[in-house]
Amino acid sequence: MERQAYEDALRHSRSKADANFYNTFKLIQIAGELKQSGSEELLMRTNSIQEAHREFIRSSKFASLRSDGV
Repeated sequence: MERQAYEDALRHSRSKADANFYNTFKLIQIAGELKQSGSEELLMRTNSIQEAHREFIRSSKFASLRSDGV
């Protein structure tokens, strides 16, 4: 569910900068939960988000996005 929501956010990116911002924001959000959750669970969530981001970066959708972020 979390990964799907993240992938949806990536699909709605208007620029490459937006996509990278979503990635950074999501990873910071997960890191902020470190004290409340087990580190193994957070590592799995982080890996899932990173995998989705890598897949998106390789996609034609990402290639077609503006590079400037404006």
